[in-house]
Amino acid sequence: MNGRLIGSLCRGAALLIGLAVTAGCVTASGSAGRFERLLTNELYSFRYDAEAQRLTVVTRTGDVIEHEGVGADVVAEWRRAEDLDAFYREQITTRWPGRPMDLSAGAPSAP
Repeated sequence: MNGRLIGSLCRGAALLIGLAVTAGCVTASGSAGRFERLLTNELYSFRYDAEAQRLTVVTRTGDVIEHEGVGADVVAEWRRAEDLDAFYREQITTRWPGRPMDLSAGAPSAP
C-alpha cells in the first residue's frame, strides 16, 4: 500500500473510534462498557454503570433514556425478569424517571 492510502485508513479509523466513544457505544475508560442487546418489543439495548448507578436504555423507537440511581440489584432482577418490557415500565421507570439523551450534543438534554 502506498503512504497516502495508509494515512487515509488511519484517519478514518481514528474518526470511527472517536464517534463510538462520543456516542457511548464504547468507553475510553470506566465501567460503563458496551451496550447489551435486549431486542424485546419495546427495548433495543441497555448498559449499566454500577459505579455511577446509571442505567441507559435504547428503545425500539430510537430514544436513549438515562436513569440515575438505579441499584445493581434492580438491574440484576430486571435481567432475570420473565417480561423485560413490563419490569422496565412498572419497576424502573416508575421509581427512576429517566431523562432523554440528546446524542447529537453528546450530553443529556435539559430536564
